[in-house]
Amino acid sequence: MVMDFRLPIFHGMDNPAAASNRLSTKLMTFSALPWMNTWLLMAPVFLCYDWSYQTIPLIKHLSDWRNFISLGFFILLVAFLFIQLCLIHEKSSDVRAMFLGTLLLVIPYLPSSNIFFPVGFVIAERTLFLPSAGFSVLISLFYCKVKEHSKKRVWCDAVLILYLSFYATRTLIRNSDWSSKYNFHRSLNICHVIK
Repeated sequence: MVMDFRLPIFHGMDNPAAASNRLSTKLMTFSALPWMNTWLLMAPVFLCYDWSYQTIPLIKHLSDWRNFISLGFFILLVAFLFIQLCLIHEKSSDVRAMFLGTLLLVIPYLPSSNIFFPVGFVIAERTLFLPSAGFSVLISLFYCKVKEHSKKRVWCDAVLILYLSFYATRTLIRNSDWSSKYNFHRSLNICHVIK
């Protein structure tokens, strides 16, 4: 919507779901993207600098297993938002932190979600930088609540340290992917082989 107030035109290989002729394929594939992005935030095991072409195959049939994950994701999301709406009148700092974390997670993601207008990519890790701040707030709040009500506080600390160690290790590996052009393209090949 930048150029003469018209939507940009993208190549079909950049975002195959947006280029699909079938509305059902678009809807089912676009419905899967939020949980795939959430999975990248929670467990960034397979990162890829280019999620275009057919890196994520289109969802063409209602019986595709990814539709069940999408349904479960949206049920959990609606339940989470409903809980927040029920707690909105409380003045506790935990409720405010949960609300802030949710806003930081959802609002920056919306422009790149293909919901309002098509974008030139299927998934782009760069669009998760700001949502990762909201994710961090929610994980911190969850950790504090679990630790507060747990009898085995050492286990809470151990799980958090393990989780943070995973992120630190993944960051070091990803940094080495960006260290040279060869490593950069090799990481793309690994991503495409795994799909």
